[in-house]
Amino acid sequence: MRAALLQAAESRRSTADVLTWQVPALAFTAQSFLLTIALGRETSDVSRLVAAAVGLVVSYAALHLLLRHSYNERLSSLWLEHYERVHADRVLHNPADLQAVAIGPKLWDSGPASRLIRVKAIYVWAATLAFLVAGNVALTVYAILELSGIVDCNAFGTPSR
Repeated sequence: MRAALLQAAESRRSTADVLTWQVPALAFTAQSFLLTIALGRETSDVSRLVAAAVGLVVSYAALHLLLRHSYNERLSSLWLEHYERVHADRVLHNPADLQAVAIGPKLWDSGPASRLIRVKAIYVWAATLAFLVAGNVALTVYAILELSGIVDCNAFGTPSR
């Protein structure tokens, strides 16, 4: 019974971890397509607005999903860590414990890479997706201004009409 419970919890944690990192990849694929449309020279004002608005929705949804899946993975890891502390002789789901039993030199203790590796990947990806949200907000506002006639040139400075 305990083994089945532990296996189910680890499966849940692993699934959440996989989903966490699939979200940015899919979002960047969608963004590259949408930004190609939104920033294209031959794109009409309406198409630019639609592409920018869809890009905004996609980038916001991706940011939300990234954070949600990361949260779910962390909850599962904490549960597994607690379970292991109570029922097992060692803890495998706590990075600090894993570092304590690591064999050999710590490869990332010094040098320029050590500063980069200390920043959690989830923060880097969340900031990147937040940047895409901001960029899509700017493109959407610009497309609205262009469509309303307040701005009379596209993103490349050529007359839109």
